[in-house]
Amino acid sequence: MNRLLSIIADTVYDSKRKEFLGRDSTRWGKLAIFYFFFHFGLAGFFFTLLFVFMLLVPQDRPRFHGNASCMQARGKPLAPGLGFRPQMSAVHNIISVDKYQFDRYVKSLHQYLRVYYWKYDIDRFNQTKKFTISDPGDCTPQNQYGFASGKPCILVKMNKIIGFEPKPGYMPKDKEAYQNAGCRPNPNAISIHCTGESATDAANIRNITYISENDHDKNCGSLDTKWFPY
Repeated sequence: MNRLLSIIADTVYDSKRKEFLGRDSTRWGKLAIFYFFFHFGLAGFFFTLLFVFMLLVPQDRPRFHGNASCMQARGKPLAPGLGFRPQMSAVHNIISVDKYQFDRYVKSLHQYLRVYYWKYDIDRFNQTKKFTISDPGDCTPQNQYGFASGKPCILVKMNKIIGFEPKPGYMPKDKEAYQNAGCRPNPNAISIHCTGESATDAANIRNITYISENDHDKNCGSLDTKWFPY
């Protein structure tokens, strides 16, 4: 046992040769200098590439956006999608909402509305603008966003696409749907109309009141073009 401990001790430090782990101070010094410059050069190479990368990438937007982005489909115009809040559970609620189990929806919508969306456009406003709705009607926290009365408020939002500027109106293929919806033409706003995806869904949709920034409408909502481009 003592011999084994002696061998281990000599392996770690050889007092005769003045070596630690098989190397004397000179060899350890050379090794330390080598790895110092090796890692210094490696770090310098990495930060040089990072610096070049930051020079090539725009700081205020993705390098590929608009028609150059992967969202641009061949033969189709670039268009953002519409989302909504709160997110419904497709398992329990597809068309109707159980007015006795709406707490999670009220909480989700309330948390989302606490987030402020800011728009800065020096050419048009020269100041920061905040999106607000002048008359939210019953869509307030005090009324639990209409869920308690069985008339839930659903927030419709447009996804952001950098540089996208919408053109109010409609596509030729949507002319009939636009006219049937009864949207009022507005050269300064995008019209939004909700309907069912299938005939069954459409048949179960009752009266909808669209609450926009400055008005209420029974047929269509609107989103002012002043908020574009993002």
